[in-house]
Amino acid sequence: MEYLKLKEQLESKVFSGIAGYCPLSPNMITLFSVFLAFFSGYLVLEGRLVLAAGFFGLSCLLDALDGQVARVKGKKSRFGSFFDKTADRIVDMTLLSSVVLAGIVPAFPGVFTLCVVVLASYASAVLEAESGKKRIGEGLSLRPVRSLVLFAGLATGFVAEAVFLLLVIGFYSLEKRILTARRML
Repeated sequence: MEYLKLKEQLESKVFSGIAGYCPLSPNMITLFSVFLAFFSGYLVLEGRLVLAAGFFGLSCLLDALDGQVARVKGKKSRFGSFFDKTADRIVDMTLLSSVVLAGIVPAFPGVFTLCVVVLASYASAVLEAESGKKRIGEGLSLRPVRSLVLFAGLATGFVAEAVFLLLVIGFYSLEKRILTARRML
């Protein structure tokens, strides 16, 4: 939970000043973030990894901004939270699929990583729904960590290594969530 508090404090310091002046709704920012990720995936397919990293980084910044805009402008909603989490999975799947389709990462480990990352997120959602508690199992696998790993891989050309690290993080997260579910339910 300390990581989560640090993340929220950092986002607040970085984005609270501009969040109040942003003319877009939080959901529009989320949607724009997804479009930037799609474009980043396209750039991966074209072999332009550094440029793809730049657009992916912009997508991630918008993902952090949307929540701040919602808080500052009093526009937090259950739909907005759902939409943001769904968009996060779309972005994850877009970028991981792109590196596999581009042949940068072999199909089996790439698709396996994609499955593990999505399954860990799913396990967290089910655990929260079944326990009635929020933010269970967050930590190392928080999206910002996964995004930073993938961004670094794209920017440096160490994409296969980044995907392998995402696989390890995904397995760790999935195991942690299963053990938490066993203890709580």
